[in-house]
Amino acid sequence: MRKLTFIFPLFLLLSCLVVPFVHSYSNADVQVGIFYYVWYGYGSHQWLNEYPSIIDKPLLGWYDGDNVSVIEQHFTWLSDLMINFVVVSWFGVDSQEDNNTKVVFETVKNNSFNVKLCILVEPFNETVGYNYTAIYDYVYDTYVVPYPSVYYKPFVSGYKPLLCFFNAENLTDPRYCDFFTNKDSRFDVKVVGGQDYVDWLMQDLTPYACPHYQRQICVSPRYDDSGTREGNPISDRDYTEGLYSNEWDFALSLVRKGAVDFITVYSFNEYHERSQIEPCRDATGWNSDPYYLYNMTKEYIDLLHGINPLSEVKPTYWYQNPILFGVIALGICLGVVMLWKS
Repeated sequence: MRKLTFIFPLFLLLSCLVVPFVHSYSNADVQVGIFYYVWYGYGSHQWLNEYPSIIDKPLLGWYDGDNVSVIEQHFTWLSDLMINFVVVSWFGVDSQEDNNTKVVFETVKNNSFNVKLCILVEPFNETVGYNYTAIYDYVYDTYVVPYPSVYYKPFVSGYKPLLCFFNAENLTDPRYCDFFTNKDSRFDVKVVGGQDYVDWLMQDLTPYACPHYQRQICVSPRYDDSGTREGNPISDRDYTEGLYSNEWDFALSLVRKGAVDFITVYSFNEYHERSQIEPCRDATGWNSDPYYLYNMTKEYIDLLHGINPLSEVKPTYWYQNPILFGVIALGICLGVVMLWKS
């Protein structure tokens, strides 16, 4: 009996020594991602740089997706923004985007940028269907294994590599395919888009529009694909509606509630849909500064990092949580009393 009464308070005392090193969730853990497109240049997704296909011009000029100097500048900007991860649009094995993506991964590795990368599988073969095993194996062998320090592995998934799929009918829609029964346990798999079954949202949708969303919110400065398609609604064509700032304010309100782990920006350079924040000459924006959206993004990410986790989210350490502090103090007192009586 004396041995048991000695072990119990000793266990409590050791627990008190360990608990201060346990770090709970805070706003510092909220990760910022951005969608990135490598299809530019030659091939099927060329710069359609005659009005009205693409009407905004990058500050770097019309570029190829495999141009190393352009990629280096892009990731210098992304590092400056403190972006945590980049979601690279990928259109299948041996495609132009696949080859360009390899250059992006290699460039990021060689320059030791503090930005991670992951893959977004686009609907590259939607009419035929997909060999999911082949996709998983190829991405894992081509991008995860050779680039362990570059490929993004979110902490909330147990550091599994993140792999996203765009919500195309024959790729992910549960009514038309068996995608959800073919998920690979090596990956943290997310379906991305605007359908009601997605895991992560894309463009200007609130999380409450998609019942299955997984602690993520997307912010987008504009949507205007009128140069390449007809009939889709246009959002904030000249930025006078304040769409981007409203979405960021909403995202930060979710951070303050501890309701999200990820904020994704759509996009860095999707010029066909005019959602880009890359420094560019904007054809319709009220502000002519090429860095207008880039600077706004930087300001909001700075605000994200400045949110006080102690007052607005959750305590970071045990001694900053009065309830946990009281429980531990009571345990110490109880242990001391038992030790004294023994």
